[in-house]
Amino acid sequence: MVPDLPPSFYFKPRYTNPYGVNTWLEHIPFAYDLVHSVRPELLVELGTHYGESYFGFCQAVEDAGITCECRAVDTWSGDAHAGFYDDAVFAQVEAHNKKYYRRFSSLTRSSFDDAIGKFQDGTISILHIDGLHTYEAVSHDFQLWLPKVRPGGVVLFHDIAEHGHDFGVWQLWEELQRNFPTFSFYHGHGLGVLRNHGPHARDLVSEMLEGDLDRQNKFRGYYARCGAQLLADAKSQACHARVQLFYSPTQEYSEQQSQSAYVRLDEWQPVRFRIAENFSGRLRLDPLDVPGIVEISELVIERCDNFELLWSLDPESANQVDVTGNALRLPPEDSVLTILSNGNDPRLLLPPIITAPKGVSVRAVVRIRTEVSELAEYLGSALQHALDGLPVIAR
Repeated sequence: MVPDLPPSFYFKPRYTNPYGVNTWLEHIPFAYDLVHSVRPELLVELGTHYGESYFGFCQAVEDAGITCECRAVDTWSGDAHAGFYDDAVFAQVEAHNKKYYRRFSSLTRSSFDDAIGKFQDGTISILHIDGLHTYEAVSHDFQLWLPKVRPGGVVLFHDIAEHGHDFGVWQLWEELQRNFPTFSFYHGHGLGVLRNHGPHARDLVSEMLEGDLDRQNKFRGYYARCGAQLLADAKSQACHARVQLFYSPTQEYSEQQSQSAYVRLDEWQPVRFRIAENFSGRLRLDPLDVPGIVEISELVIERCDNFELLWSLDPESANQVDVTGNALRLPPEDSVLTILSNGNDPRLLLPPIITAPKGVSVRAVVRIRTEVSELAEYLGSALQHALDGLPVIAR
C-alpha cells in the first residue's frame, strides 16, 4: 500500500544547490526510497553538474547504512543544455563530497565515453543518466553504459516529459518502453525508471511495475506531493529570488513562453536561459519578483551552435534597455545596470536581437545580484514622485 505521508526516515537534504533550486529536487524523495529498497552495491550518475541529485543519492546511502560505492561522472565544464561554466562549480561539488561522503563517494572528472573503462560489465545497481539531452546523446549514453548495469538493475532518465528545444529524452523513452519494463513519473520534468532484464529481488520498482493503473497513479501522486513539498521548503529556506525571461515574438508575453530560475540573495550568480529555435523579437527579463535592488554586470545573447554573439550589455548598450513595470534605473556603481524594484513586476525590455538561422537555438546568460528590501517599495515611490515633481506621500 502506498503511504499517504512521507515515511519516517524521510529526510531534509544536507546539500543546497548554491546556484538556485533545481527541478531534480522534486525526485529526491523517490530516489531516497529507491536506495533504501534496492540497496545498491554500486551507484553511478552520468551528469552531476551542481550535485543536487547525486548528493541526494549519497545521503540515502549514508542513512540506509549500506555498503555502496557511489561514483559521479561529469566534465564539470557544461554543455549546450546546461550552459557552460568555470571551475567554481566543480570546486563546490568536490568540497561538499569530501566533507560528507568521501568514505564511499568519488568524482570522476571526464567525459562519459572516457570513463566507461573504469567500470566492469554487470556491476552497476543504479545508473542515473542526466547528461546532454538530445536524442542522439542520450541514446549513445544508454547503449554505451547498459552493459555495465547488472541484470535486474535500475536505470533512471531525467526530463522524459520535456519536449521543448532539442530535448530528445522523451523520444528515446518511448522506444525503451517497448523493450524494457518501465515506470514514468511526470512531475519535475519527468523521471523514467527502467528495469534491466534479468533476475532481481522484489523491491520498490517491482511494486510500481506490477501494479494496475490505479495503483501506479497512487505512486505518482504520492511522490509528486513529496517532491512539491521538498521544493517549496527549499525555496523558502534558501532565501531565493526568481529571475524570469519572456521570449514572445509578439511582445504579448505569457507564462507559457517564459523560463524561470531561482538565485540566492546578495550573491553574484550566473543564470542561463535557453530560448526556443527560430526566435525573433524582444526578450523581456524580469530580474526580481519582490521589492529590492538588482545589479546586472553581464547579459549576453548568443547562438547555441557556435556561440556567435548577437547582443551584449555594456555601458553604451545599457541605454538600449527599456526599464518598465515596477522598476527604476539607478546610477550604476561597479555593475553595468542597477535597478530599483518597488514592486513585484520589474521589467527590462531588451533591444530586438538578430534573428538566428532556422533550427538554431539562442541562449541568454545573465550575471546578476539581487537584494530584497522592504524599503525598496517606499524608496521607489519617493524617487518616482521626485522625478515627476510631486510631493512624497509619507507611509
